[in-house]
Amino acid sequence: MNLRWWLTVGCTLLWACGPARDESFVKLAQFSAVSHLQASAAFVYFTEAGALKQVSTSGGVPTTLIAWQTNDFVVSAGQVYAATALGVYQLADQAGASPAQLSPDVALAIAADADGVSWSTCTWVTHAARNGQSTVSTALPVSACSVNGSRLVVDRATAYGADKVGLWYAPRGGGPITRFSSLECTSLAVGSGWAYCGNADGVWRVLPATGRNEQRLVGAAHDLAADGDRLFVALGEDLLELGQSNDDRLTLGVYANITAVTAANGRVYLVNTSGMLGLLLSTAQ
Repeated sequence: MNLRWWLTVGCTLLWACGPARDESFVKLAQFSAVSHLQASAAFVYFTEAGALKQVSTSGGVPTTLIAWQTNDFVVSAGQVYAATALGVYQLADQAGASPAQLSPDVALAIAADADGVSWSTCTWVTHAARNGQSTVSTALPVSACSVNGSRLVVDRATAYGADKVGLWYAPRGGGPITRFSSLECTSLAVGSGWAYCGNADGVWRVLPATGRNEQRLVGAAHDLAADGDRLFVALGEDLLELGQSNDDRLTLGVYANITAVTAANGRVYLVNTSGMLGLLLSTAQ
């Protein structure tokens, strides 16, 4: 560990080191490097060395929920859905919950909301009820498959995906995919009628109906997350909050290396990483 790491951690435990909104950050847990977060009112979920784990939003010792390789996961309305090497699983958003298999599909990406759950493999995108029943599948072109780069998000009627060819959407009730952008995205969110794409060059918002895109931010976007009408972005060394429907922009803090960010129930969670060490922080309750 170097001096920069200690200075960064010290800043994150007290106040953001730079121009920031008046908000303190709270340390919740320390672990190895983490690149994906999801949160509910009670727990923060993450993968560490491929295993799905949870920790209380008040902090504490993490608990392992799925010990085998988890490719992606999502938290929605009291449930956790995981795309794993052994299939698609569902868990209750509770302490130490046990996983139940919904499908043997080896999915690469997964998304869910109060209306159902969707997951994608290299060959199919599948939509189902929240219990995994009433499935509808649409073929995906194998040539576009990106094992480490597949992303999937949903709104009420539509699933939006990212692969190595670009962005696509498909109706959750069934129907073919429609390509609407050639942007390659390492992070993806949807809100206010736009798809938000983050990559090493910045953050774009793209209108699925026409493919029109606007670059909102310039710089390396490590991760982004939508919560209500707000968008939270780890850009370079900054943690930013943007309005989805306006040009509002706030710097919540400046950190050395934010590898993951999420927001839920009015709180923002982030992982600040140095080498193989990660520190999970959140805005105060």
